[in-house]
Amino acid sequence: MPPVLAERSLPDALTALAAACPVACRIDADLTERYAVSVEATAYFVVAEALTNIAKHSGARNAAVRLGQRDGQLRVVVVDDGQGGAEPRAGSGLSGDPAPGRSARRDVRADQSRRRTYHYDCEPAMRIVIAEDDFLVREGLALMLRAESLDVVATASSPDDFLAAVGKHHPDVAIVDVRMPPTHTDEGIVAAVEARRRQPGLAVLVLSAYVEQAFATELFADGGSRLGYLLKERVGRG
Repeated sequence: MPPVLAERSLPDALTALAAACPVACRIDADLTERYAVSVEATAYFVVAEALTNIAKHSGARNAAVRLGQRDGQLRVVVVDDGQGGAEPRAGSGLSGDPAPGRSARRDVRADQSRRRTYHYDCEPAMRIVIAEDDFLVREGLALMLRAESLDVVATASSPDDFLAAVGKHHPDVAIVDVRMPPTHTDEGIVAAVEARRRQPGLAVLVLSAYVEQAFATELFADGGSRLGYLLKERVGRG
């Protein structure tokens, strides 16, 4: 879900999106209700992709996004005054999809392991798994990262759940607490090392309440790159 949709309505979110588009874009909305998160997020991504293509390929000077309702369904229309590019007979554009509506619904229901969060320019966001047994720290960190349009694909409160999440989601980055159940000694470090063994190249950021040199040395022992060690008190500092 785009973070902007958590704070604003779909028309307001698209207005912000249009303001960042190099082509002058007007938003016309005739909506009397909000839709499910998956529906609004899909509409947002469709408009983001359309405006990106308009800006890059159409040569248009003006564009418009029209939001309406028909039989209880959300209807989105994007138009511009530039040159066309889709050739339905050749199978390009939405006309090349025998059932674009069904395809979109299928994508919304796709397994979480295949979902990606996208910025307005449709670049895939960094995928992150968080391993932290403290609920407030875990969820607060996830909220902070999602507010920056990063894709927190899973959170875990135990080493086993963390390794399972890494195996399922194949993240770009793992953020791991040093001390985790059951003994709250070095389980987080051990799990991080194992995650790197299972997924070579996985970036790991270890969080600790204290400077624990022995644990940091264990993490960096293989001499690999994409590793970090950060005190929790420094999280959020510039």
